[in-house]
Order: sequence, then structure tokens, then C-alpha cells
Amino acid sequence: MATYDSLFTDEAHLLVIFFEYQEQPHMWHLAGSQAKTVLDDEAMDILYDCIERYYYGSLTEDEFFSTAFNEAGERIMRVETSPWVTVYIVIGAAAIVLVGFVWWNNHRKQKNIEAEREKEILETPLETFGAEPDEAEERARKYEAEE
Repeated sequence: MATYDSLFTDEAHLLVIFFEYQEQPHMWHLAGSQAKTVLDDEAMDILYDCIERYYYGSLTEDEFFSTAFNEAGERIMRVETSPWVTVYIVIGAAAIVLVGFVWWNNHRKQKNIEAEREKEILETPLETFGAEPDEAEERARKYEAEE
């Protein structure tokens, strides 16, 4: 902690302590309170993974740290969308198409029924209208016959 305080005057920095012991890297870190808002446990795991990945390569020490920190920064700041978002959008679109098709099909059937009724009415001869006496005329004849 004394090293961090001697190097930095604010709480927005990260100090990574790295040393090799029996050809194995060992790392610790100290982060200021402002740096911890960005560098949570997941971000530090990403940084440690990148350092370990490039440690065993053929890079110089400067290239190794530069590459590791650069890649870690890109991975930490990358926003990855869930594949489920696309699945839900496709399902939603399919549901809308299905509801639209059902509505259109029912609307078409109703139009066909109405067209059949109109056709039936228009094809009925006019002579058949009024050929049967209506109910009031039948009752009137029945009571006239009884008197």
C-alpha cells in the first residue's frame, strides 16, 4: 500500500505486482477506490488471464505487458449481447405473422360467407317473395273462417 501511495496521488489507478518464482508468474494488484468501480473481480480475472496467456509467448517483457493490458482493456469494455435477444425477436416476429395470418384468414372466410348470402339473395326470383302468406294474413283468414 505504501508503494501505491508513493506513486499515485488519487484513487483512480491500478498497481499490478508481478514477479517470477521458479518460472511461474505470481501476481497481486492494488486498486484505488475509483479504479475499483471499473475493475471488479471479473475484470481482474480477465486481466490475469491475458497476462498468463502472453507470459508464455515469445514477446519481450514490454510487448508482453503492453499486449496483455491492451487485450484485457478491449475485453473488459466489450459489450456482448445475448443470443437469446435474437431468438426472442424471431419468436415475436413469427407470433405477429401468425396472428396476422389467422386474422386475415378469418376475415376472408367472413367475406366469403357474406358474398354467398348476397349471391343467394340476388339469385332468388322476385316471385318467391310474397308467395307465402305472412303470419298475420294466415291468422286473419283463420278467424274469418271461424266467424
